[in-house]
Amino acid sequence: MNLPGPKILWLTTWYPNRYDQVGGIFVQEHVKAAVAAGAEIHVMAFHLIRDHHLFFVEQEKYSEGNRLQVTIWHIHSRFHDLVYHFPRVWFNRLKREWKKTSAWTRFDLIHAQVIHGAGLNAYRLSRQLGIPFILTEHSSKARTFLEKGMHKWEAKRVLDQAAAITVVSPFLASQIQSFVREKDKLIIIPNVVNNVYRFNGAPLPKDKWIFSAVATWQKPKRPDLLIASLHQVAENADRPVELQVIGDGPLLTIMREMNQTGKLKVNFLGRKTKAEIHEIFNQSHFFLHASDYETFSVVVAEALCNGLPCLVSNTGALPSFIQEENGVVCDNDLNEWVAGINKLIAGNFNRSKISMDATARFNPNTIGNQLVSLYQSILSRK
Repeated sequence: MNLPGPKILWLTTWYPNRYDQVGGIFVQEHVKAAVAAGAEIHVMAFHLIRDHHLFFVEQEKYSEGNRLQVTIWHIHSRFHDLVYHFPRVWFNRLKREWKKTSAWTRFDLIHAQVIHGAGLNAYRLSRQLGIPFILTEHSSKARTFLEKGMHKWEAKRVLDQAAAITVVSPFLASQIQSFVREKDKLIIIPNVVNNVYRFNGAPLPKDKWIFSAVATWQKPKRPDLLIASLHQVAENADRPVELQVIGDGPLLTIMREMNQTGKLKVNFLGRKTKAEIHEIFNQSHFFLHASDYETFSVVVAEALCNGLPCLVSNTGALPSFIQEENGVVCDNDLNEWVAGINKLIAGNFNRSKISMDATARFNPNTIGNQLVSLYQSILSRK
C-alpha cells in the first residue's frame, strides 16, 4: 500500500504536448522520477503558440496513474511576444483552474520550472495560498533575465522568497549564485537519464570506427566542427570512419554540404526513439558533442550511461561530465578536435565502468529521491 506523499503543484512552460512531443522531455523525466519516489504531482503547463488567433486558449488534460495529473494550456496568439513578456496572463488562467481542482484542494508546495513565467507565477500564487515554493532553473538565459529582464526586480524577489533553488549543473549554479543571498538554498539536482540507456556488453564492430552525435541541430551546436575534424581523422585512420547523426534541425544543411567528398561516411538518421538511440549507441565506439554553450546536456549524460566515451566542447556545463576515464574535453578549434578524436581512438576505456558511474549520478531513482527529500525537508520546517 502506497503511503501518501507530498502534494506538489508543478508549474512549467516546458512540457511535451500534442503540438511538440519533444520539447521539455527533461522536465517530464523529473516529474516522473519524483512521482516514482512517492510525490503526488499536478503539472500545470503553459504552451505559447504563435499563429493567426488574436487570443485563443485550448486545454489538454490527462492522468498517468493515481499520482500524476497533467493540465496543459495551449495559448494561441498573433501577439505571442506580448503574451510571453506578461506572464500575469497565464496567472489569471491558473487561478481560475485552481478553483476547479476539487481533488487537489490542498497542495503542500509549488515547484516552478524556470524563473521567467512559471517562477514569477509560483511566487505570486505562493503568497496567495500561504504555501512554500521552490524554483528549478534550466535556462541559458537566466543570468541575462536577472540582469536586464523586464521583470528583473520581481525575479530577484523570487530568488529571495524561494524555499530552495535547484539547478541542473554546477555551471548554471555559477551563473546565478551572485543573485542568491542565501547560498545554502542553491542545490544541484541534475537532469534524469532514462533507464533505457545502459551498457549491455554488445561487441563493437572491428572493421570501422563508428561515432554518434545526437542533437536538435540548431545554434549553439557546432556540427561544422564534427564534420571537419572527422574528415581529417578519416584521411589517416587505420580503418574507415563513420558518423551516425541523430536528430533534425536547420544546421543539418551545413553538415550535408560539408560532406560532399572525402573518406568520411555520414548517415543522417533523423529523429529516433530512446530505444532506437540506445541500439545505435550499442554499435558506436564514441560520442561527440560540439557546442558553444550548454547549461546541461542530456544527450552526453545518456551516452555516458550507455558506456560511450565522449569528446565534448570545453564550454558551459560540458566539462563537468568528463574525466580522464570517460572521455576528452577540448576547445572549439579544429586542430584540437582532430587531436581529441585521435586521443579517443588511442584510448583504453572501460565502457562498463563509464556506464555504472554515470548511471549512479543520473538514474531516475537517485534524482527522484533527491527531489522528494527536498520537498520533505522544506515541509518539515512549517
